[in-house]
Amino acid sequence: MECNHDIELLRSGPYSWDLKTRILSDQGHLSNSDSAKLLANWVGESTEYIYLSHLSKDNNTREVAFETIDESLQKNHIYHVKLMKTQQNHVQKLITL
Repeated sequence: MECNHDIELLRSGPYSWDLKTRILSDQGHLSNSDSAKLLANWVGESTEYIYLSHLSKDNNTREVAFETIDESLQKNHIYHVKLMKTQQNHVQKLITL
């Protein structure tokens, strides 16, 4: 699941205002909070793993993304899913379905 940016980190970050506006638009990237809302509605009983991906190196952290998604899942009583933190330039654990 794309968790590109934390809205506050993006707003206070180094990007130009034009780029920030594009990223925040409906045709930009998914924020952590938008992804959390979507996942709260999409996760089913057979969902085992969620990979948090496409995190901005300038406008997000693995910890902030994880906390945002985990908090939303807990709030929505979704306890059975394992969140997988991805990292740019690193191979992730292979999950066999």
